[in-house]
Amino acid sequence: MALISVIIPVYNGEKTICKTIESVLNQTFTDLELIVVNDGSQDSTLDIVKSISDSRLQLFLYPNAGQAISRNRGIKQASGEYISFIDADDLWTPDKLECQLAALQDHPEASVAYSWCNHIDVEGKFLRPGSRIIANGNVYPQLLVANFLENGSNPLIRRQALTEVGEFEASLSPAEDWDLWLRLAANCQFITVSSPQVLYRVSA
Repeated sequence: MALISVIIPVYNGEKTICKTIESVLNQTFTDLELIVVNDGSQDSTLDIVKSISDSRLQLFLYPNAGQAISRNRGIKQASGEYISFIDADDLWTPDKLECQLAALQDHPEASVAYSWCNHIDVEGKFLRPGSRIIANGNVYPQLLVANFLENGSNPLIRRQALTEVGEFEASLSPAEDWDLWLRLAANCQFITVSSPQVLYRVSA
């Protein structure tokens, strides 16, 4: 059983899914399982994922239901003590999971570790930095004002904390990630990794 479960929901992600998967499998932290939840893709996504040979990769096929439900389906398949999500067009720097796990292990009172973000374009080139907010401990007041985690590809979460607050709420799309982060923040502490480790892709 892997220590960290990484969940990728994907729908028609043929243009980016390979790079996203590579950014997970190339992490310096290797004790992970990668759960790809195919959300009824109609393009070549399935063929691309099936062509990647790595024992840590698991592929699950479902009818199309949207990103929130796909993430929830991934949670049900996950076995790790920690869970992280990455969207099918985003990327991580190689040390993302290692640094976030170290932050949580160094701060056992915290249940969520988050990093800073950079924005990239469709070709993966740097566009602009994201917010550079450091918020530790009780971050609920700040998170109510703005989603400084910025996207769904950011935090590493203790599974127990996720179990306590529940799943993503599909009716709140596209803010279902912010809603879940708020429920976590109302119940547990956060810790910052003050380094841009999440590359958020901006496209049409």
